[in-house]
Amino acid sequence: MAIVSVAAVAAAAAATVGGSPPSLSPPSDRPGALPPRPPPATLAAAAKELRSSINTASRAAASLPAGDDAAYLAAVSPAYDAARVAAAAQSNEDTPFAFIDTEADLAAAVARLRATGGELAVDLEAHNTRTFQGFTCLIQVSSREEDLVFDALALRGVLGRHLHPLFADPTVPVVMHGADGDAAWLHRDFGLRLVGLYDTGQAARVLGLPSLSLSYLLSTYAGVASPAKKAYQMADWRMRPLPPGMLAYARSDTHSLLYIYDQLRMAVAAAVAAGTAPAVGAGGPGSGGRGWGGAAGGAAGVHGADVWARSAVIARTVHIKPAYDPGAARVVAARRGARLDPPRLRLLSALWAWRDATARDEDESTAYVAPEWALLGLAAAPARVLAVPASLVAAAVRKGAAAEVLRRHAPTLVALAGAVLAAPEPPLPSPSPTPPPPPPPVATATSAGAVAVPSASTPATAAAAAPRRPPAGAPGAAAVRPPAGHLFFSASDADSDSGSEEEAA
Repeated sequence: MAIVSVAAVAAAAAATVGGSPPSLSPPSDRPGALPPRPPPATLAAAAKELRSSINTASRAAASLPAGDDAAYLAAVSPAYDAARVAAAAQSNEDTPFAFIDTEADLAAAVARLRATGGELAVDLEAHNTRTFQGFTCLIQVSSREEDLVFDALALRGVLGRHLHPLFADPTVPVVMHGADGDAAWLHRDFGLRLVGLYDTGQAARVLGLPSLSLSYLLSTYAGVASPAKKAYQMADWRMRPLPPGMLAYARSDTHSLLYIYDQLRMAVAAAVAAGTAPAVGAGGPGSGGRGWGGAAGGAAGVHGADVWARSAVIARTVHIKPAYDPGAARVVAARRGARLDPPRLRLLSALWAWRDATARDEDESTAYVAPEWALLGLAAAPARVLAVPASLVAAAVRKGAAAEVLRRHAPTLVALAGAVLAAPEPPLPSPSPTPPPPPPPVATATSAGAVAVPSASTPATAAAAAPRRPPAGAPGAAAVRPPAGHLFFSASDADSDSGSEEEAA
């Protein structure tokens, strides 16, 4: 793809806005802060007229090598500075949108994305409350032209085949925020790999921003207030049709992400070129003094300020089915400060094992079956509460357990609690006796007449057992033989004619 004249794009953009493009570099004391926004009517008009110029600049950037941030900064910065205000002004109403739930619409949408070229902003919405491992419900994709939301439930069997050419193309940057979990779920549910991933969360870490959240980036760089995230953290994304609020929330995660990507990528390139990129280590900004852990931690430790390389590490994240940890119950009890005696700790471990097995058998999340507080409450409950199914269920439900699951398993839990608490205390393991010291070495004669002496156990014994050789120059020094008691000397050797090389000479 040919690179168009950046100067021409900048001049056209400046003429459309009216006058020279304003300098929109963030103030040094507040990374990413934007100047006051012009009136909405002016911005809306500029957005529509400059959309083609913005897309031209993005295509020019897409034709550069994915990791060449210095070239990106030099080529795109002038045109982008001219069109930046207009890009920020593109609201949801100004951008085409489609909810895709048929394969025909999916094929047409992918064809439009490939024809448009340039970067793609991607995000997922998943459901993991009423299922043990979780599954993807929506895939949101935004280009410079439109916002798309794919129904991952209706299209589950065909999404991977249609999206693979886009996600596997190294010339198509796939922009995501905090992609650790999403990369693993895309690979598990659809067999997709993110070859050109650029994680804006990693860019925020490299720049040392005070917050790593997408909400912070949206408000700071795009001037957009994200819908209340807490309202949708536990939302059921299996719901169809999706309520307007949930659909708007899903769309907002990618609508402005390419605009944020433009600013972060240029900011990282400028900081690296100027040598002002902060040192990033295990206790980087936003980590609360802790390591980042997982793929993000490995990327940070190895690749420093190279956001592309750090993102490539995250793109290789795979999903690992959770395995049952028999020691998890005691760890949680210690972390929560639960004061449980040994019988009650054994009861907690038994309840933990029951919850894990039930969640796997019924395809429910462990948090839905019974959260940690519910199991801790049962482990500390009086015996009279644990002996009656109704009271046991009531005690667990008050702590957030699923009533319908507990009612079905109440007789099993009553029997389990009674058996664990009635079991005798297991005997303490007896300490291992101290083994006696080994006997002293004793020389023994073999049937062949050789004398075997065990190897010495101390330096002094070794020195005493070693053969003595006369000093150099002493008579007979060259013809000396080991004594008959030496480990490798047989008594019959004393009568043999064999000698040393010096004797033969």
